[in-house]
Amino acid sequence: MTHERELFQKVSPPETHNAAKSEKIDVSDKRVWVVEGFDPGLRRIHEEVLKRSRFTKVSTFNSRSELLEYFEETERNDRPELIVTDFQRKDRTSVKEVMDETLVPVVVMTGGMTQDEATQLLAMGVLQIIRKPYVPNEFIETIENALRSNSQKPPTP
Repeated sequence: MTHERELFQKVSPPETHNAAKSEKIDVSDKRVWVVEGFDPGLRRIHEEVLKRSRFTKVSTFNSRSELLEYFEETERNDRPELIVTDFQRKDRTSVKEVMDETLVPVVVMTGGMTQDEATQLLAMGVLQIIRKPYVPNEFIETIENALRSNSQKPPTP
């Protein structure tokens, strides 16, 4: 447990959460897609935490491959601004595939990963890593920060 907390602190320093607290963004129109493959109950919890925090356009998926199938069928204007996925080693579709095929920013949730795995994810462009179980307010702050940082980037063609 201590090792996981140390890893989380290395990957997601507390100042990241505090830096943007003063700047609230309107999340009511932001589309967030969440992948949680381990437990349907956790999918409902993630969705409920987001919806209680004013996110109204939340979709949940059992796997990254299910998300990609739905993404292909979805009109461009209805695609997500952010994807939050759990770190499932068993999922055939990798986090990198999701990033490459959707060009949508990704935040990863994990109940445990190695420092090497975390470093690789961040190096390939994952915006943030959230340790599960998470504190709901920190989860929401992380999502808002990811949306905020993405909105400051020029649009992708």
